[in-house]
Amino acid sequence: MKSSKSGKIIVYVILIIMAVIMLIPFFWMILTALKTNQESISVSPFYIFPHSGWHFENFATVWKSYNFITLYKNMILSDKCSVCDISFIISSRTFIR
Repeated sequence: MKSSKSGKIIVYVILIIMAVIMLIPFFWMILTALKTNQESISVSPFYIFPHSGWHFENFATVWKSYNFITLYKNMILSDKCSVCDISFIISSRTFIR
């Protein structure tokens, strides 16, 4: 049974709409990060472009204020532990059978 061409088009349109809906929060997050604190809090949430321009120094400030190397090390350690735990549980399950 072959799918009709119009059926595929409808599916792709729905998928594109869903993808746009899923990506909007990420764009919103990036645009808010490029505003000053005062602009992100006080200005209407639907106002996209900041009055004083883009503030890329916000990213540098956050990078300097947090120790990201330590955070990444902790994340990797946590991921390794999780993978080891899951591997142990799966291998135990196979030996039990």
